Amino acid sequence: MEKYDEVNHPKHYVENRFWIEPHEVFRNLSYPHGNALKYILRAGKKLYPGKTEKESYITDLRKALWYLEDRSECYVTDQPLLRAMCESGINEIISRAYYPGINLDDEGPHDVSDDKPKSFWQNLQTIVEYEVEHTK
Repeated sequence: MEKYDEVNHPKHYVENRFWIEPHEVFRNLSYPHGNALKYILRAGKKLYPGKTEKESYITDLRKALWYLEDRSECYVTDQPLLRAMCESGINEIISRAYYPGINLDDEGPHDVSDDKPKSFWQNLQTIVEYEVEHTK
C-alpha cells in the first residue's frame, strides 16, 4: 500500500487516483475547471474540522459549484486524458456528467436560464447543484 503524504500525496487524492495523479489532468484545464474537479474528487474524503463526513461532502461540492459558476470558456488541451479520467469511474458525479461523444470543451453562455446542458461542464454544474440542494 502506498504511503500518504499530506503535501505531495494526500489521502483524499491518492484514494481517488485512477492511473495518474489528478493534478496531471488539471494542468490541461483552466483554473476554475481544474479546481471544480479537484473539489468534486475529494468531496467527502477530506474531513473539515468540526464537520461530519456529509457536511464536508457538501462543503466541497459548494466550493466546486463556486468554480463552475465562475468559469469562462475553456478549451481542453488534452482531451484524451480528461476523457480517460471521466471513463475510469473514478467519481460518481463525474461519471454522471460524462457520456461518450460529449463535448469536453466548455463554450458559453452559461447563465442563460433556458440553456440546456450541452457540454460536460454544463452537465457537471447541473449535477453538483442538484447534489448540494438534495443531499441531507
